[in-house]
Amino acid sequence: FDIISPLCPKTVNYTVQWFQGNPGYRIPQLRLTKNFDTGGGNLAAVVGVTRTLGQDVTGYPTDDHGADAGFPTTAGALTWTGDSFYGGGKSTLPLSGHYGREEYDSVTGRELVQSWSFNLGAKLPLWEGAAIAGEYFWGRNLDQYFAGIGQGVNSMLNAIASRGGWINLYWTPSTDWSFTLGYGIDKPYGTGDDSLDGGMRRENWVAFGNVFYTITEALKTGFEISTLQTKYQGDDY
Repeated sequence: FDIISPLCPKTVNYTVQWFQGNPGYRIPQLRLTKNFDTGGGNLAAVVGVTRTLGQDVTGYPTDDHGADAGFPTTAGALTWTGDSFYGGGKSTLPLSGHYGREEYDSVTGRELVQSWSFNLGAKLPLWEGAAIAGEYFWGRNLDQYFAGIGQGVNSMLNAIASRGGWINLYWTPSTDWSFTLGYGIDKPYGTGDDSLDGGMRRENWVAFGNVFYTITEALKTGFEISTLQTKYQGDDY
């Protein structure tokens, strides 16, 4: 799994709000982790280098996917886990980010495009059996991280900026039942040469509710209802 944005929404949907506010997938990488005892908690520091990926924008048989950039993507995260400040369970507070460059070979030459992100998250208990979790991201050229609604660069090979996040509210009244309400949004944006091209996706959001029931220790079932909406550059709504 990616080092950035380590938390994950609790959803039945396999895509776990990708392109809807939850960056990160699984990328080949080499990472180093060090844990520090903070007295009542643990601070995990992670640094790593990951394979650089990208998107095919030229349609030519050239490497548009970052391997020629000559610079591995670097990522890091600090995650504190420990007793909540007001009691009632464990809290998790991650801070993460990455920086990389992709090379795009086009008919006009060689283009190096930066990719970076800044990510904040939290998972906090509210009262016994209830908790809230969420993450916020901001960055550029994030298609390889399932953000930017799958858009890394525009037709001018300029990095597309995007921001968004997700939030989940959990309630577990018993060991058998759990309920979740969730929302997520991904909003690419830009101005001037960095603007979205006409017809590109400019907003993607989802709202959902689900219930999980534990039948046995080895078998759990879930049911979810969700609504989703995508908006495009040039639309009036």
